[in-house]
Amino acid sequence: MGDVDPRASRIIGSNSVGGLTFSIWDILITLDDEVNHIWIKRRSSWLKWLFLWTRYFGLTAQIANLFISPATTSFPLTPRFCKAALATQHLIADITMLISVDVILIIRLYALWDRKLWIAILLATCTSILVVVGLTGWTLSLQSEYAYGCDVVNEPYLVFYPLTILLALSFEGLILVLTLVRCLRFRRSRQGGSPIIFTMARDGIVAFFVVALSGVVNLIIYVVLDRSLSPVGYSWFLAMTSSAGCRLILSMQRLAPRSPSDMDLTGDPQFTTVLFDNTVRPGEESFAMTSISQTQTQPPSQTQP
Repeated sequence: MGDVDPRASRIIGSNSVGGLTFSIWDILITLDDEVNHIWIKRRSSWLKWLFLWTRYFGLTAQIANLFISPATTSFPLTPRFCKAALATQHLIADITMLISVDVILIIRLYALWDRKLWIAILLATCTSILVVVGLTGWTLSLQSEYAYGCDVVNEPYLVFYPLTILLALSFEGLILVLTLVRCLRFRRSRQGGSPIIFTMARDGIVAFFVVALSGVVNLIIYVVLDRSLSPVGYSWFLAMTSSAGCRLILSMQRLAPRSPSDMDLTGDPQFTTVLFDNTVRPGEESFAMTSISQTQTQPPSQTQP
């Protein structure tokens, strides 16, 4: 098995460092919001762990990529190494990080549609299809045959990898359409501009284009460019999807109600509970959604003269 093309190695290595640098920069500029909105949550908060997983697992994957990438590693490019490197990258990029961002978008959309059953069934079905296709591609990567520079030469994997990206882009597009439809309906019915609804529409559009652009660029690189350059966009894909997922959570947490008077125009405690997951450490200011609901429904107490 030959060595990696030196030119391709330099290009891939510089892009790997660039993606990692972007992730570190993104963490630093949003660290205040992370401390104020994420770290204060209880250990039992699902939103806290989803955020930390999306942010720091992606960062860890990029650091590990510098050591396992065929273009930047000093290890010999044996079939065993190629199999481990490709399988790890495929599992992290195409399944784990994509699903993490999709889970965040699904939670927002499920709450926005008032927890309707058909929405849950539709999203669960699409997610299951994406996971099955991704795992199939991952399984095929374990059985791959390799050529120069750890390039995959067996046809099944070359089909399933682009298919995984296309399915992910289609799923992201469906989530965006459902988000915009619901936001427009809500705006017309309430005749006003709710900050939560505006934020969900804005962030949904931004997240779609960030993930879609990353996926399309990686797909073009994989299909059009020389095989030796196929990993060039991997680090940027991890960086962009991790940033998009974390910013989706942070942007909603900035609007999280801290008191009954801060409730959004939705007036739906369940909606706010799903979005914000307001579980903070004891002693921190927090209002349970059930208490907010009771406060809104109970008549005001009469002040004694």
